[in-house]
Amino acid sequence: MARLAFWMIGGLIAALLGFMLIIGEDYSNLGFVLFGNGAKNQPDTIYYAEPAALGPVIIFVAIDQGFFEKQGLHVVPQKFSSGRLALDAVMTNNAQFGSTSETPFMHSVLQGNDVVVIATVSEHHEAKAIARKDKGIAKPKDLKGKKVATLPGTNSDYFMHLFLEKNGLRPSDLQIISMAPQEMVIALVRGDIDAYFAWEPHIFFAKKELGNKSVIFDSDGLYNGMHAVVMQREFVNKNPETVKKIIKAFLEAELFVKQNHEKTLEIAELHTGMGREALDGIYNDYRYEVRLSQELIELLNKESEWAMDSGVSKAAKKPDFRESVYTDALKEINSSRVKVK
Repeated sequence: MARLAFWMIGGLIAALLGFMLIIGEDYSNLGFVLFGNGAKNQPDTIYYAEPAALGPVIIFVAIDQGFFEKQGLHVVPQKFSSGRLALDAVMTNNAQFGSTSETPFMHSVLQGNDVVVIATVSEHHEAKAIARKDKGIAKPKDLKGKKVATLPGTNSDYFMHLFLEKNGLRPSDLQIISMAPQEMVIALVRGDIDAYFAWEPHIFFAKKELGNKSVIFDSDGLYNGMHAVVMQREFVNKNPETVKKIIKAFLEAELFVKQNHEKTLEIAELHTGMGREALDGIYNDYRYEVRLSQELIELLNKESEWAMDSGVSKAAKKPDFRESVYTDALKEINSSRVKVK
């Protein structure tokens, strides 16, 4: 429990730092150094908004193994407790690129933000639900009438929608409350809530504390998400060569991940703060590959329909998400990785 409390405090501090960065002044001009030829207007120092998650392992490896430097880039990571906060940093010009699951990106586009995906670096089924058996929950329909936590706007919130629909439940059948994932773990262990929907490692930590008192509902087969690398369209249009260099570093890191499992786990532990036990327990929920797929477009379309139909989004019209995927860089480097219609 002491280790859990330590991890939770660290997560809350990271969230606070992320919030302070976002509400502060615009630091988008800090840390920028131009290449020798000023006409190229290409920054060699850029900031990466890094979420506390396993989805961006390829990016962690690219940083730690010097693959960005090989491309002439110095990437400075800025840590955030979630992909949603990392995306906020990109939109407020406090980072030049960030990574997040596709759901926060979908919400951002619906809100009118001009951001694009330059690649996805993993596919996953990290979104899950965990509930207490000693609160009478053994199967999905037992959630009826129970106090269930979720974080609106996240991939696990979208999974909750699919999960309830599949099991003949409506949101009004549950006592749904909004809560940050770090708080969910503590609240469930303490018995303040009966269940929650979140992403790893927040499921793992509660399971470790509750043991046989808990039941986990996996998203695999119902919802598999993607970890997307996002940038502002304006930056991409002004700096296409920088985007290509980022993609090249990703591809080299992907090969490293496939060939160096143990070292990759060491790097993941360093970046996420997760212990080896947690990493071993959830690493196989992810498949690491740099690509842009039609599946991403279709997933964004489905999620936007849910957001608009459910009233989560106030957008009047569904956007063309094909326009929010920047394929030029990856297609030029390795066209086989781009399967977008």
